[in-house]
Amino acid sequence: MTKYQKIYQDLLEKIKRGDIKPHTLLPSESELMKIYDASRDTVRKALDLLLNDGYIQKNKGKGSVVLDINRIAFPVSGVTSFKELTKTLHGEVKTIVTLFSEEKPDEEIQKALYIKDGLVYHVKRIRQIEGEKIILDEDYLNKSIVEGLSYQDAENSLYEYIEKELGLKISFASKKRNNCSKGNRRRKTIIRYA
Repeated sequence: MTKYQKIYQDLLEKIKRGDIKPHTLLPSESELMKIYDASRDTVRKALDLLLNDGYIQKNKGKGSVVLDINRIAFPVSGVTSFKELTKTLHGEVKTIVTLFSEEKPDEEIQKALYIKDGLVYHVKRIRQIEGEKIILDEDYLNKSIVEGLSYQDAENSLYEYIEKELGLKISFASKKRNNCSKGNRRRKTIIRYA
């Protein structure tokens, strides 16, 4: 693990445990350089990871603000798309796709999707409301079933593409917060079909 990844992990754990509260500023880059005995570039890389994963928001001239991880009570059961959920929210809502790849799944994903070989789509999306990054959504879909999925479909709605474009019925969508610790707003979704 590189030094910036260690700094990222340490800050992330403090955010998850609640040691660093929502809406508070992280120490400045200069302070973090002293705390971790690291260069400015190393500290910036760690902060960029936190930013990209939706845990902080950088405010020019103010610093890095820790986001409120409990702002949205996201459903963790049933099949509800984020696009459907946005109808109940106020303000500008945006989905930012940070990863769209085809890859060989690990053993956990193979078991969850009942596959032994082949590829899956691995999609990571940040959900942003009124400019604030609220949640990182991570999805795995069997590529042999969800044919022709594109980056634009992931940006719009996976559920809409699967059900309306492909005519498939989603029979199961397992949504879980990794580690289930307070303050963790990363969701992993395994989607199976009828």
